[in-house]
Amino acid sequence: MKTKQSNKKYALLGIQFTSFMVTPVLVCVLGGSYVQKKYNLGDWFMNACVALAVILLITNLISFARMAIKLSESDKKSQVDEDENKPRN
Repeated sequence: MKTKQSNKKYALLGIQFTSFMVTPVLVCVLGGSYVQKKYNLGDWFMNACVALAVILLITNLISFARMAIKLSESDKKSQVDEDENKPRN
């Protein structure tokens, strides 16, 4: 049962990672393209949107890495606690 829970946890982490990486790029590029066409802005605006997307991508990657490290540490801690509570023969 424990492996099913850990498999679900890692599958959800994969989905979360993908959404963290794709969402800023899509929102900035598609939204920037729409605003650029609607208000007749120059190419500088799209360059600014791409730069913003890259900055958001990097910050999301750092945030996700910190969360994954904390999760890994809590998994190790819970595994050690379980090992200590096991009856010894």
